[in-house]
Amino acid sequence: MPARLLKLKEKNDFFLVFRQGQVRNNEFLSVRFHKNGQKNNRFGVLAPVKFFRRANQRNRLKRKLRVILRHFADDFLPGQDVILVARPSLDGIGQEALTAARDLFQKAGLTK
Repeated sequence: MPARLLKLKEKNDFFLVFRQGQVRNNEFLSVRFHKNGQKNNRFGVLAPVKFFRRANQRNRLKRKLRVILRHFADDFLPGQDVILVARPSLDGIGQEALTAARDLFQKAGLTK
């Protein structure tokens, strides 16, 4: 498990993944991904205000999403920009989030 993940920081990087990337969904999460042409993966997390009105709720969910990404970071195929988006049903679950994320990443073909 890596100590730090490379982050998607620029607005244009997020827009590129949203415009040209692929999307896979399940009940709890949505993942958007796009090849970045590099040997490293970069990650971003989103907890939309549309679904999560309170800032403390969004921050808690983003922490949960970062833990999920750190858990699976070594399993990702290299050269991907990945954005993990929380869906409304993610708020009430615990360990099921890891199982849901693993299934979603395998369905998207992002993991080894």
